[in-house]
Amino acid sequence: PGSDDMKRQVQWQETVTTEKKYQSRMAFINNTAIQFRAYHRDALFPAVVQEVIEKDVYKHKDTDWSAVNTVMDVGANVGVFTVYAIVASKPSTVVYSFEPMTTTFRFLIWNLLTLQEQFPSVYPLHNVKVHNFGLNADGRDLT
Repeated sequence: PGSDDMKRQVQWQETVTTEKKYQSRMAFINNTAIQFRAYHRDALFPAVVQEVIEKDVYKHKDTDWSAVNTVMDVGANVGVFTVYAIVASKPSTVVYSFEPMTTTFRFLIWNLLTLQEQFPSVYPLHNVKVHNFGLNADGRDLT
């Protein structure tokens, strides 16, 4: 499905487990509920989901998602844009996600596995490559 055809809606809910606290946001894309989770202290998480899903800030008027072969999500955070790219593009599109923060990376993996569990045949993850490191312009190692 192309990005122009996607219907978006976001609902907010906070969930506290007995083990760890996390927050979640349910996004409806094409009337399909997709849950995103993040660390409970991640203050930017609600804005990121709203920005990517509701406001569609990464959509460009000339982007034909059905023709996209490769997507790179650098600074993937918890994977909201990664999931968006998976849903918007064709099944053969390769999506690379880079997130250097270990806790945030764990939520990225959790969100991708949740998507896979909910929709194993619709959104297979065999073309999604996730990396627990960041990228920079000059190739220096940063600590």
